[in-house]
Amino acid sequence: MERTKWTYAIAEIIRDRLDEVLNDWGSRGWELVALTVNPIPEDYKYRGPNLFLAVFKQPELTLGKG
Repeated sequence: MERTKWTYAIAEIIRDRLDEVLNDWGSRGWELVALTVNPIPEDYKYRGPNLFLAVFKQPELTLGKG
């Protein structure tokens, strides 16, 4: 049975750029795993539902039968 080893990356994305950034990551071969509203401290510049935390994955290499 073949298994894929994954590499993960995390990005903070402002709502106004969400489509642009997701499409950019996708065009580079990254798959979106999760997208959530990022919990933000009160003194942070971007608040509430305007900042997202995205988790992406990309295959690293294929391992042989195991």
